[in-house]
Amino acid sequence: MDVTDSVIDDPDYILPLGGARMTNYDTPEKARSLIESMDLSGVTVAGLSTERPAAERDKPYYEQYAFADATEFEAMCCGMKKVFDLTGGYTGSRLSDENPYLCSEKRIFDQRFRDGTVAVLSAPSSEPEKRRANTIDTFLYFLEEFDVEEGSEIIFTTNSVYVPFQLMKLMNVALERNIRIDCVGVRVKDHIPPGKHARYLQEIKATIDAIYDLGL
Repeated sequence: MDVTDSVIDDPDYILPLGGARMTNYDTPEKARSLIESMDLSGVTVAGLSTERPAAERDKPYYEQYAFADATEFEAMCCGMKKVFDLTGGYTGSRLSDENPYLCSEKRIFDQRFRDGTVAVLSAPSSEPEKRRANTIDTFLYFLEEFDVEEGSEIIFTTNSVYVPFQLMKLMNVALERNIRIDCVGVRVKDHIPPGKHARYLQEIKATIDAIYDLGL
């Protein structure tokens, strides 16, 4: 729950991962804090998200930095704009489909941060007949859209409880592409209250499953 610093000290990319509630603000905020604390420049920051509509439980949180009925992608765009003080426009492209799980979108903001590109992606699903895009789908979409080279170094930012699972789940792609990755968490503000510790156990099990799936 306290993995907030990266073993990578000169990343080419920092990728905030999208999610529910305040995630689409907190993970970009963590990306900015890494850039400032490590005194980096020229780093591309790309928020990874999907077209997931807001659940009822998300709306009171989304209203704090986006708007109540935002999709995850729209919430990430708003979060990135607020965190990085982006006041200009953007260039973008969108692929629409009757199946929302096949929709994709890319926005690259005109304004840069410390000479680095700021962008948000909404990825299509690799199994659109079953589900929306997952984290691996968003990572693969990012690698394609940004033509990421072998040897690149990437830091993911996510909610702290998900750090071990996300890192192990993304490792196969990193190994296949010869990319060095790390995953760090947003500093915990409020620990999970008593009675809900099954969430920790769930993530521990998911991490073990992901390690097993690596087959190393």
